[in-house]
Amino acid sequence: MRYIVRSHDAWGSIPVGEFQSQVEAQALLDSLRSDRWFIADGGMKGLSIVESGLEGERTIASFSFQQD
Repeated sequence: MRYIVRSHDAWGSIPVGEFQSQVEAQALLDSLRSDRWFIADGGMKGLSIVESGLEGERTIASFSFQQD
């Protein structure tokens, strides 16, 4: 099983990290939630952790940045 952290904006989503454990993926998501660049970027909409396996993908965690 892989855990992929993705960032989301108006253009779509892009992977920013891939891990073998959910704990590592959650640590990156938590770090990016408080990253001042991500907070200040008005185009950044959110982050998610996607679990990827043989049966496909499913979102297991998500976070949305406040939009002004």
